[in-house]
Amino acid sequence: MGGTVIGLAVVPALVGALASWVYGREQPGPLLLWSATLQEVALIGLAIRLVQARLHATPDSLGGWLGVDGPLWRWLLYGVVAGFGLLLAETLASALTFIVVAAVRGGAVAARVLSEASDPVVQMVSMVRTPEQRYLLAVVLVGIGPLAEEFWFRGVVYPACRARWGPGWGNMVVSLLFSTLHLNAAAWLALFAVGFILAAVYERTRSLWPGVVAHATLNAAALFGVLSGLGGMDR
Repeated sequence: MGGTVIGLAVVPALVGALASWVYGREQPGPLLLWSATLQEVALIGLAIRLVQARLHATPDSLGGWLGVDGPLWRWLLYGVVAGFGLLLAETLASALTFIVVAAVRGGAVAARVLSEASDPVVQMVSMVRTPEQRYLLAVVLVGIGPLAEEFWFRGVVYPACRARWGPGWGNMVVSLLFSTLHLNAAAWLALFAVGFILAAVYERTRSLWPGVVAHATLNAAALFGVLSGLGGMDR
């Protein structure tokens, strides 16, 4: 089982490295969007394929994995509330990172670290240039991205970790993978907090949909904040 967990971490690490290479080279918007879309679609497809193989691909078993039981409005409401909880947790974790770095290295270094820890949404929006690219990026960030990361980390990796180490340590391990594989050291604590809460949401509801909605809410709030500062989607 430990080998399985390690193996499950390899795919997003490799695909994430490709995305990081694109970001680092500051390629034009279309290449950024294609690499991000490829990463997310690959994770969705691989997660579903693994679950199909494990559960023998019956409709009922896939429905149980997704957690489709219960009224849709309840999962939507739960997810939106959890999404704002994620936003608060991310803010507090970033503030704690600033305080610790400021105490150790000084305020100037802490300010630089906080700037480097800017949400990935900020980094991605800054690299697209046209309104069309921004609309496509919004689809990736608010739609495809949350689906991919929840299907993969909470739908595949977390159950493997939970089976090996139990819900507490399993959550710690999957959150560690989630934060580390985002390849943003300055935002590591904030990403760890987000991943921990999302796994806890899944553990409580046994449905992937509240986490998807919460993740989408967090990304939508960040996207709205960035675009408001830039003058909107069409600027």
